[in-house]
Amino acid sequence: MDDSESRVRRQEALTMLAGAMGIQSEFLRTAVEALAHGLDCVLASVGEANQDKTEVRLLIMLNDGKFVEPYTYKLAGTPCAEIYTSTETDPHIFHSNGLCAMFPEDKALVRLSAEGYRAEIIHSPDGKRIGLNSP
Repeated sequence: MDDSESRVRRQEALTMLAGAMGIQSEFLRTAVEALAHGLDCVLASVGEANQDKTEVRLLIMLNDGKFVEPYTYKLAGTPCAEIYTSTETDPHIFHSNGLCAMFPEDKALVRLSAEGYRAEIIHSPDGKRIGLNSP
């Protein structure tokens, strides 16, 4: 599978996640677990930012194959902040080297000694960004 096909498949999977919130929380758990496995991630989560984009409330979090209690965290100083400040139409945030040194304020990443980070925007079936204002 070439890079563009891979990107399309990732985007389709994330769009599917958009419809899994609310009463379909069990589907959301399954989808996050499948994505973490498919992308070979130790940590995977879906969250939503508050109105002023200063905090993120995790809806679901998977750590090393186990679901953990979701929590709320400050967005400043985390790689997650980039997804909310990006002016790209379809931002894809990815870091693979020096993550903890780049974001020392992100205690969760530092505690896990995280080596990489990836974030994608979730779109509704009609192509609109979910949870973010369009640039």
